[in-house]
Amino acid sequence: MPCAKILIADASEDFLSLCRETLEEKYEVLASKEGTEAWNIIESRKPDLAILNIELPGLDGLELAKRIKESKILKNTAVILVSNVVLDENLPDGFWRMGTEADGFITKPVDPARLHAQIQSVFLKRSGRTPFKPTGYL
Repeated sequence: MPCAKILIADASEDFLSLCRETLEEKYEVLASKEGTEAWNIIESRKPDLAILNIELPGLDGLELAKRIKESKILKNTAVILVSNVVLDENLPDGFWRMGTEADGFITKPVDPARLHAQIQSVFLKRSGRTPFKPTGYL
């Protein structure tokens, strides 16, 4: 079975390196430091998942997510948005999905285990299965 393709688009070389080191054993990792280049990669390589910084130079992550979801060819590409912005606890859970239809959201600094968990969750939801959630004992 071919491995999934993941594009990481972020201006931070440290973040790109962390993602490569964390994900390359299991996924084909594509990377971009700029939004227009990221869009060209998305159109040509058609990744299964795009991890997009919302503050990306050029086309920002929100615009890229919108373009992906509006494209007939790319609309099934999963999107996880990334930001340095800490979510306000008063914001609704789906706040970052509004207008982008993003499948997930991660704040920096990113813990590799949390990154893996978020990716697995997105792929499980896409496959029609839900992530395992343990229940309490009787």
